[in-house]
Amino acid sequence: MRPIKLTMSAFGPYAKETVIDFDKLGKSGLYLITGDTGAGKTTVFDAITFALYGEASGNNRTADMLRSKYASPETPTDVELIFEYSDKRYTVRRSPRYLHKKLRGEGFTDKPACAELYDFDNNLLSSKPAEVNKKIIDIIGIDKNQFTQIAMIAQGDFLKLLLAKTDERKTIFRKIFNTENYEAIQLRLKKDLSDINKDYDKHKANVDHFIDGIEYPEDTEKKELTIEDTLTLLDTFIENDTKEEKVHEEQIKNIETKLNKLNEEITNLLNQRKIEKALKDSEEKLSLENENMKIFTSAFDEAEKKKVKIEPLISQIAKLEEFAAEYDLLNKKIVDLSKDKKDLTALSEKTEKSKKELNQLSSKSETLENESKSLNNSFAEKEKYLSLKKETENDLNSVNELSVHFGEYHNILKKLEKAENNFREKSEIANQKHTDYESKYHLYISEQAGIIAAELKDGKPCPVCGSLIHPTPARASEKAPSKETLEKAKLENEKARKEEQAAGEAISSLKEKKNLKEDQIKTSGNKLFSTDDISEIDSLISHNKKELNGKINDIISKLLSAQKNAERKQFLDEKEIPQLKEKLTVLEKNIGKYEIEIAEKTVSVKESEKRINDIRSKLPFVTKEQLIQETDKLKKEKLTIENEYTKAKSNYDACDKKITEYTASIKGFKEQLINKTDADENELTAIFKKLSSEKNDAEKSKEKIHLRLHINIGAKKNIIAYNTLLTDTEKKLRCIKSLSDTANGNLTGQEKIMLETYVQMTYFDRIIARANTRFMILSGGQYELKRRVSSDTRKIQSGLDLDVIDHYNATVRSVNSLSGGESFKASLSLALGLSDEIQSSAGGIKLDTMFVDEGFGSLDEESLQQAMEALISLSESNRLVGIISHVSELKERIEKQIVITKDKSSGSKIRIIT
Repeated sequence: MRPIKLTMSAFGPYAKETVIDFDKLGKSGLYLITGDTGAGKTTVFDAITFALYGEASGNNRTADMLRSKYASPETPTDVELIFEYSDKRYTVRRSPRYLHKKLRGEGFTDKPACAELYDFDNNLLSSKPAEVNKKIIDIIGIDKNQFTQIAMIAQGDFLKLLLAKTDERKTIFRKIFNTENYEAIQLRLKKDLSDINKDYDKHKANVDHFIDGIEYPEDTEKKELTIEDTLTLLDTFIENDTKEEKVHEEQIKNIETKLNKLNEEITNLLNQRKIEKALKDSEEKLSLENENMKIFTSAFDEAEKKKVKIEPLISQIAKLEEFAAEYDLLNKKIVDLSKDKKDLTALSEKTEKSKKELNQLSSKSETLENESKSLNNSFAEKEKYLSLKKETENDLNSVNELSVHFGEYHNILKKLEKAENNFREKSEIANQKHTDYESKYHLYISEQAGIIAAELKDGKPCPVCGSLIHPTPARASEKAPSKETLEKAKLENEKARKEEQAAGEAISSLKEKKNLKEDQIKTSGNKLFSTDDISEIDSLISHNKKELNGKINDIISKLLSAQKNAERKQFLDEKEIPQLKEKLTVLEKNIGKYEIEIAEKTVSVKESEKRINDIRSKLPFVTKEQLIQETDKLKKEKLTIENEYTKAKSNYDACDKKITEYTASIKGFKEQLINKTDADENELTAIFKKLSSEKNDAEKSKEKIHLRLHINIGAKKNIIAYNTLLTDTEKKLRCIKSLSDTANGNLTGQEKIMLETYVQMTYFDRIIARANTRFMILSGGQYELKRRVSSDTRKIQSGLDLDVIDHYNATVRSVNSLSGGESFKASLSLALGLSDEIQSSAGGIKLDTMFVDEGFGSLDEESLQQAMEALISLSESNRLVGIISHVSELKERIEKQIVITKDKSSGSKIRIIT
């Protein structure tokens, strides 16, 4: 992949449309991307990465953070990249999702992300971001992570990789070579081992639990035995208890036979005693009932004589009951007559009341109609005051809106004054930090020999000459800063500059807001007061507010009065007057109806009075109550005769029945006592209690043996079952432990190399081999990287530690012992080796462009020349290599340059030098 032309608009620090024509730089060789810190050098690579994959190159910059803060609201944020792959050209355009300031009014609107991909004939291949990503990967053959690892060498990252320990380097390689699956296997095996260990402990605990639960026979001592011996002993217990249980069962059976026979004898004896008692009771009761029979016979004869009076009484009662209906009819007629008379009186009163109400409502209706006529103009007055109120309120809203603008304007002025004071403070601090850093940097460079000598120890090789003896080491000046102090000063300098830049940007933003707000105030002032003088507008606002508020209050007062009149007019015309007229009509109809009903009701009353007199003349008694009293007297006499007869007959029949029953019972009891026995009940009961006690003792013994037998049979079954599980689990445990220890690097006596580390070692060896082809050149043949094959201790993880071979003195030492310049060369070589390996593992993908970011500032003249030669060799075969740096020596060595300049208020600009 080779970029042809990159166009950025409102992207990062580039406020306006910025074009980089890579064709001007040629198809191969080196070019320099240079400029001040924060000017946007790395943003060039970010823009290429974003155009291809929709993301910036770094993980700390998301797509929605790429909108330029210098851009005007109407300038869109987008990137267009024309690139070439396999002699075919493609164009990709993208814009991130961001909040876009509204061109009109206040606030922001959300602009969604979009993407377009065109082929070499300008045909649209896709306009969906996700689909564009997929097609880019299909064309180039690598994803975003692989692209950034191959195309960008960020020196700080690879210095970390160079100096990292096995655990740290393993984490880095996991992301690069996707070895997470091997780590997952390690973790899964470790988890499986933990799980099966838990299963083993659980099964062992279960076996021990059931062995502890074995019930031992009395006088048998518990012993510590193996599981097999325990099962043999358990079989003996079960066999003995089974035999003993059967002996007790036979004993219980024999006792139960004797008890059943004895129980039958006792039952027969008790039944004989009951029969003898019942015979005696029956004979006594029969004698009593024979005496009662004489009395009941006499009473029954007397009752039969009175019974002949019942038929005449029934005839008299029936005759009287026939008149009851006539009395009911008479009472109904009397009640109806009383009601009709009351209704007639009520109708007369209602008629008079309605006539009086009719006169009152007629008078009220006339009064309301006159009131309605007097309010005919109320609706017109209401509309007039509503219109006038709306016009005045619009004028007041315009004045209030202008007043709000004035408040915002004064707030901006206060913030601007505060921002200017802050900028002066930040500027002064930045200058102090810059002076401090420059001073320490020059002292540090001039005192390097003394600083290196301060770390020398006898027996430890010198990083410069490799000697193990240091007779006359150089001495550092007391004023010379340490590397850590210098680094801290550099960070403080950069932080101060960023804070100064941020303070300046805040002033520019506030000034822009101030100018916009002044324009708004002048435009509104001209429209409202015909003047654009800000102080005159300010004084006119207060005066107009007061005047307009007073006018509105006066209008509202008049409007309320007009509205009240209009509502009264509407209420009279639409509700009260129509309702009154409706009531008048109803009243007139009701009065006519009442007069007809009065005439009809008078005729009905006279007819009812005549009918009542006719009925009364035919009845035997004056009232129905007298009739009822006579009827009840006859019924009572009849009922008394009937009850006396029923009671006498019932007593006679019951007594006769009892005599028959007692005679039969006596006969039956005598027949049952023909074969009676003379056995002793107390003797039989004593024998029964003794046998019952013997049976109870035998059952307790049997139950005790049965319970022990049940427990031991269950224990045997569970011990066998869990022992089988224990044996199977133990076999699995040995197998899984072996696998887990191997995969997780825990084999006794072996190096601590995990499965994932073992796989990464293969990649690492290939990376080191590719890196050494450049490291040997960069170090003048002195150094060669080598993976450490054994660790200093077998207690920590190893396999990815890195050493360096010094061919000048034939020693092998840690890469941590390299000097700053040597570390740069080693990390650059390692980065190039990693890039080659990733490119190779991606299927032979070839990228015709590459970026190297910083890292050249710590090199001496010779090392810088060696690095340049390595990068020149890297740029051969039609590869264009861009070096991102502000080192002045590189500006002199590299002719082709992309120069980036930054303005604090308008953003960055690009100039190409060829």
